[in-house]
Amino acid sequence: MASGLPKTTPTPRLLLRERLKSISLLPSKFMREKLLNTKKASTGGNILPRIGPSLDMCEPGQKLSSVAPKQSLVQASPPEMVFQNVAAHEVSEMVVSIINKDKGCRVVNISMKSSPYFQLDCPNGVCHIVPAGMSTHVRVRFTPDKNKDYSHELVCMSQRERIVVPIRAIAARAILDFPDQLDFSECPVKCSTQKTLLVRNVGNRAARYQLSTQSPFSVVPATGSLGVGGTMQVTVGFHPLTAGDHSGSLVVCCTGEKSIHTNLQGKAEDVNIELSTNFVKVEKTFVNMSNHATMFIKNSSNITAHFQWKAFPTEEHENEEKRRQCSLLQSSAKVWREAYKKDKKMEKEKGFCENRASLLFNKYEQDKAKVQADPMLFSNDIFFIEPMEGEIGPHCLAEIKVTFKPLEAREYRCVAYCNISGTAPFPCFSHPQ
Repeated sequence: MASGLPKTTPTPRLLLRERLKSISLLPSKFMREKLLNTKKASTGGNILPRIGPSLDMCEPGQKLSSVAPKQSLVQASPPEMVFQNVAAHEVSEMVVSIINKDKGCRVVNISMKSSPYFQLDCPNGVCHIVPAGMSTHVRVRFTPDKNKDYSHELVCMSQRERIVVPIRAIAARAILDFPDQLDFSECPVKCSTQKTLLVRNVGNRAARYQLSTQSPFSVVPATGSLGVGGTMQVTVGFHPLTAGDHSGSLVVCCTGEKSIHTNLQGKAEDVNIELSTNFVKVEKTFVNMSNHATMFIKNSSNITAHFQWKAFPTEEHENEEKRRQCSLLQSSAKVWREAYKKDKKMEKEKGFCENRASLLFNKYEQDKAKVQADPMLFSNDIFFIEPMEGEIGPHCLAEIKVTFKPLEAREYRCVAYCNISGTAPFPCFSHPQ
């Protein structure tokens, strides 16, 4: 049965899922990174140290390097030192290896700026002779005085290059164990389904969080806090307005942390609900007299459907009409502003005012709220529909009475839209026979 709405081909769910994965930080990846201890966090080989320009400080008689000029003769392992999950005043140590990749000996000066938190276990600024293909080891000691992030640098200077090894200390983190993916089963159009997640703070700091998503998905609560080891319930809703595949993301923001994204997937379908006719003919009657016709809404599905007779075909059309009506209220806002200016002038001259501006402003706000809350049900001076809204149980019928009461001797026509949960709006045309 035609709904009068354009049909679009939905993007395949697998394609959308891959696209979301490519641009989002998944909760499991964030958790793996933040829960690493100091040893595991610093063994990754994907980060290269910063290599400065060639210094060309070769001593006379030194052999030429067998390594190409653009390659590093001296390498640091690990390339980045990360202290993680370390408590205040707790001493932690890490070892960095300086490796000579050349075929000849290299003299490497290892230094670090003075810091109350990071120290070398060897004298600062001392040169180390590293034989060909061998390495020398340097131990770095870290002692934090607060539970916060720290950063520093270890500088390795050879005759040819300057290598900077970043040192990072990551403080306690709030980590909420959201799933990477949340799939909703097939849901009727304009019906709601919900999934409740039990989320725990597995980090070592209290979480102040903010949750957000996009239509047709929703999430409750939107903001809050959760202590270390605490649990909470998060309800994610799915309310599709159109049939087809839907995807989105649940964005979790904790203060001071990167945002993580849970991929949301859902599918909506039209259920078997239909009108007995899309064209109602009412017998002729006299002016100021009435006649009526009867039609039915048939629910052949397994759900309880809610119906409303609407004046507009879609929610977008309703919102457009509400914006138009709100714009008509601007004249009231203009009157309020003028009254406000007069009240201020009177208050300045006489020391008091009647406060008309406040009364007009409250009236304007009430009228605006009334427009926004209007369900936009069908309304007509000639045709009347009973009932205007209601519920239909599974495999049941709802009888609808259309009454025709003309004011003049002529032909009348109108359109009402039956908005039913589980399917797209059905247009219904009425005119006297």
